[in-house]
Amino acid sequence: MDGDASGDGPIHSFSFDPDFLAGDNDGSEEEQADFMKELEKFHKERSLEFKPPKFYGEGLNCLKLWRDVTRLGGYDQVTICKLWRQVGESFKRPKSI
Repeated sequence: MDGDASGDGPIHSFSFDPDFLAGDNDGSEEEQADFMKELEKFHKERSLEFKPPKFYGEGLNCLKLWRDVTRLGGYDQVTICKLWRQVGESFKRPKSI
């Protein structure tokens, strides 16, 4: 029987191709700003606190994160297949580090 620990759905194996996230998922500065506005609105409508995440002390491109995770099948799939390291590696560390 295929299923996850909760029995809610199938567990899929995933062979990660490093080039899979190599495409341009960054978006333009305008797209990134629009995405952040929508993300802030989403949290505000649900009375949730939102602090823009940081990556090595700099603002994280949430649009890229969302696109990368979505391309890999979503949060659950990335978590089940332990792909968070690969997602993180698709971001460039600041040159000062």
